[in-house]
Amino acid sequence: MMPDELDAQRRFFDSVLYSALPMAVFFLDRPLRKDVLYYFNDPGLRRTFSFATDAHAKVPEMCPSGKSAVTGWAVYPTSLGLLKESDDEILKEAKEDLELMIPG
Repeated sequence: MMPDELDAQRRFFDSVLYSALPMAVFFLDRPLRKDVLYYFNDPGLRRTFSFATDAHAKVPEMCPSGKSAVTGWAVYPTSLGLLKESDDEILKEAKEDLELMIPG
């Protein structure tokens, strides 16, 4: 949704090819540690979601409530399997993987 006077910008953004990547976002009822921006899974576990980012720790201004907003990131090639799953299945899998990464 761009104004008509930004036609050149619209054409540019319409030309960008985006990678399909489902991302799970969880809005927590509390903050996590402020000194940890990223949480990682053990690579030996071969989980779908490899790491998570806490927006509250990374950019506190994005979370004025003071509570954490955590995004789960799947990486290629495991991310391809998510494209055929429903939102509920993706969230369930992300929750399981993130619970391994984030203590408590």
